[in-house]
Amino acid sequence: TGVATALLFVHALHLVHVSADDPRPCKSDPQFEAYVQIVNSESKISRSGIVEGRLSYDALKKRMATIGYDYHRGLHIRMVQLFEQRRAYINFLSNNTCKSTDVAFPFPSDGVPSNASFLNSYILGSESNSLLVNEWLLVYTSYFTSDKAHTHSWNGHFTAEGCIPVRYAIYRGDMRTPLGHRGQTRLLFSIHFGNYTSGIDDDRVFDVPGYCPPE
Repeated sequence: TGVATALLFVHALHLVHVSADDPRPCKSDPQFEAYVQIVNSESKISRSGIVEGRLSYDALKKRMATIGYDYHRGLHIRMVQLFEQRRAYINFLSNNTCKSTDVAFPFPSDGVPSNASFLNSYILGSESNSLLVNEWLLVYTSYFTSDKAHTHSWNGHFTAEGCIPVRYAIYRGDMRTPLGHRGQTRLLFSIHFGNYTSGIDDDRVFDVPGYCPPE
């Protein structure tokens, strides 16, 4: 749809009263690009777990590519994550070296899962320039990060119009647990989005350099 928004790492000003007629789960563009901040506490690639840059997202082939900045190393990187193969590749652009590892989190959903629960709505921005955002929660059991089953929580924030992602995160544990009893709940992965555009400008962004190790 070519919708674009310049929202970046801002917070809700106030909550909006929610009627009994709650919104329904929605689907985002299956392919899009955006400026992002990715926080990955279980990162095997960036030891800081924080990368900022331009993300290309492809739900059709379950892959993501990010050209950005690794805060721990102080280096510009190009990262390609192929979720069907469960492999991730990082190219250090300063010297054209590369390493590979397992992807550390499940492929992020293209929109709100059909079985997610609506939590609330809020205004993002100001009274004169704002967007209505809906927040969602899905609690599920996964074996992705361990040989044992663990409870995980997916928390997603999407615009009410256009289903554009604002933020989503995956936590280990059940976010429905009262705040004072969330000792076992911790962040695994989150993405904040800004400068969103529909579609992918150049599909070659997902190409893995030939000098990257296959395993």
